[in-house]
Order: sequence, then structure tokens, then C-alpha cells
Amino acid sequence: VFVPETSSHDDEEESIEVVEILAAHHENKDYLAEKKYYGELGVTEILLKNGAHIIMRPTIDEESKIHISALGRGGLGDIPDSLYMHLKDAVGYVDMGGISTIDADTLGMIMGQKELMLNMGMDNYWHESLVTSSTADAQILMNLLYEKLHHPGTAYTDFEECKKQELDSYGKETALEMQLSNDPGRMLNACVDSLFGNIVGAHFLPHSRKDIEAMNLDDMTNYYRQVFTDPDGLYLIITGNFDVDSIGAMAVSTFGRMTRPAVPFVRRMDKEQVPNAFTGRFGGLEPSMTCCNLIFPGNYHPGLRQSLMFKLMRDILQARLISVMRQRDNIVYSPFANVFYNGEPQQIMWFRLYIDVKNENFDKMMADMMEIVGELSSKPVSEAELQKMKRSFIVTKRQALNDVSTSEWKNAIAGLIRNGESLSDFNNYDEVLEAITPKMLQEAFAKYVKMENLILLYQKE
Repeated sequence: VFVPETSSHDDEEESIEVVEILAAHHENKDYLAEKKYYGELGVTEILLKNGAHIIMRPTIDEESKIHISALGRGGLGDIPDSLYMHLKDAVGYVDMGGISTIDADTLGMIMGQKELMLNMGMDNYWHESLVTSSTADAQILMNLLYEKLHHPGTAYTDFEECKKQELDSYGKETALEMQLSNDPGRMLNACVDSLFGNIVGAHFLPHSRKDIEAMNLDDMTNYYRQVFTDPDGLYLIITGNFDVDSIGAMAVSTFGRMTRPAVPFVRRMDKEQVPNAFTGRFGGLEPSMTCCNLIFPGNYHPGLRQSLMFKLMRDILQARLISVMRQRDNIVYSPFANVFYNGEPQQIMWFRLYIDVKNENFDKMMADMMEIVGELSSKPVSEAELQKMKRSFIVTKRQALNDVSTSEWKNAIAGLIRNGESLSDFNNYDEVLEAITPKMLQEAFAKYVKMENLILLYQKE
């Protein structure tokens, strides 16, 4: 539902004229390749000839805001080890420079007056630019994003000052940093992160003062442009209070101009390797207790059905931990099961069970775990139990994603993209979920939850 915004800037004496490069409208030069509408979701998807996708989901927003997320493949995990120390902080350093085509003070005043928001970030395999404005200023916002991607400024003085500070602090560790680095719980979680690629391997490489001295802002800016200006596989997720036809046309004419860099940055394509089974011990806090993390890893082929199966398996594991370990044997109080999966490009998943048990009950807990795993891999769950879980999934989805769920829609669509799940499958969510059978889950348990693959990490004095 589109509600036009009334301007809150009535005092012309306080306003500043928006520079032409931000105010400009652009001609649609036959950029559109394909357009789809997903009726169940209320989502419109436009594929541009340059490879970019525009995904729009209008929502009801009383402030009449528009939000754009430019999400694309390319992150820290794609940087070769030899360049990692030189480029890992590129986004932060380049972001300091503003936009080269607009004076910094002028840009600051325009962004303040128009209440434009812009944030940029990068994780292991994805980069994202987030911008927000009033719907009335949508063209200004799109131009701001385009300029930020293509024409970043270079703050050489600020960069050199930051580099000097980094050199001055090289090799120094504060008492708090030392305490946190030796915390058993943090050490355990860091172990999990390193096992499953949540921390890229190059992060652990030794680095010297020479690595800091070798950092070059021009190199960082070139890397930034290679990654952020590549429209191939770029997803522009637009949510908020807007008219789809007018905003869609505006987005097509603005971002259809993007072309692939002459030398695009090479993206990693190989999937994450599944870690081998092992046991790791960390210090504990309570002498009488053993705090366990039981982890079952695996590789998988991304898709909505597979993701839903993992979530159903998680809930089944949670129910079994409670019924067997807490209710029947009374050896644990609050066991918890969770599942994590990274579809693109890692294709890796892992179930992580958190179980705190008294030392004398540790062997019984492991025996119960073998019993649970054996039963789930050899015997299908009941149809009644599965149907109950499916109904809760559908109810939860409908409650979370509605016409006022602006940020939830953005997060859901971004999650689909990152995990290799299609909008067409998500549009048929109920049917995809209903097609999952007890037999399919039994086979999945036999494939993904094996005691011989168990990674056991525990905290114990």
C-alpha cells in the first residue's frame, strides 16, 4: 500500500539544493531482461541484462520510507592469502573517503537534510550496502548508492593517520583483550568458527609490521571497485512504502547502467570441507559439571526443501533430548538443539547440541545420544508429530512476514539469496514443506547425524 510522503522541509532558508549528480533521472535504455511476480509473497523480481536482480516487496510504513540493500557475492574469504592482510580492512578505509564526485561538506548537509542513511559492510563471502530515505527521495537515494559504489573518495590523510595508530599499537595486547582471548567459552566458540569457515583461514596467518606498512589506499580502492561495482549476481532488495511500478522503473534505469569491471575480482567457488570427528576439551566454570557441545557436520546441496528439512530435524532432536534425557532419565535440565547452514558458496551445515550434565552422568548422556541417533536414523518419526511441526512452521512464517514487516522481509529475502534458495520455491512454501515425508527425514538423519562424525567440544575442570 503506497502512501505519499509530505515534505517536512518547509523552510526554504534551511534547505540546500541537491547537486545534479544526486538529483538526476536516467533514461531506460532497454536494460530489462525479465520480470516476474510471486503472488503468494507479493514480491516482484526484475532481472537486468547486466546480471543484476531487483527484488521489491512493498510494505506499510507510516513514515513512508524506502530501504535498499545491495547484496552481492564477494567477501573476505575470496581474498588470496597473500593479499589478505593488505585488503581485509578495505571497506572501512575506503568508506572514510565519502564520494569523489561530491564535496564532502555538501554531501553531509544533503544527507542530513534529506535524512539519507548509508552503511556498508563485508563478511566472509558477501558484501552489502544499506541505504534508506523517504520514498519521495528515492531517486536521490539510488543515485547516492550508485555513486558510492562507483566513485568512492580517497581520504589519504585519514588513512595514513589510522595506519600510524595501527603501527603504534602493533604487538600490544590490553589486559581485557588478554582476558577475553583466554576465556574458555570464547575459545570453544572460536574453535567452532574456525572449523566451519565463520572465520576465514587467512585470519590466523602471522602478520608483521611490514604488512601494515604495505597497506595502500589505492590498492584497497581498486579492490573495492572490483567487488562492489560488479552487477553480475548483485541483488537490490527494496522494501518499504512505495509504488512498485514507479520505483521499479527508477531502479532499472539507475542500476541498468552498471557494467562488469574490466578485471572482476575472482570469487571462491569451492565448498567448505567438512571437519573430521574429534574431541576438544576447554576449561570449565563449575567443577561438578561438564558443558558439552555435540556437533554433527555435513555438506549439502542448497535449496529451500533441504533447509526446511534441517529445521524439522533440529526440532525433532530438541524434542528427543527433552523426552529422553530430561523426562525419562532426568540427567539434564535444559538441553538445546540448533542447526546452522551456509549455502553459497560453502554448502556446509552442522547441528549443534548444547548439553550441560553432571560429571557422573556424562557417560549416560553419551549413551542416550547414541540411542537417539540410532532410532532417528532407523525409524521414521510419526506422521502426527511431523504434521504438528509443519503447522507451527507455517504459522510462524505468516506471523513474521506480513504487510508491516519491512525489515523482516529484507532479512528473509537476503537469507534466501545467501543460502541458495529460490524465490519460486519460497512462493510455494506450504507445498515444499508438505512434500517432506517421515521417510525423507529418516534418510536425512542417517546421512547427516552420525556418531562416527561427532565433534565433541566440552568445558570441564
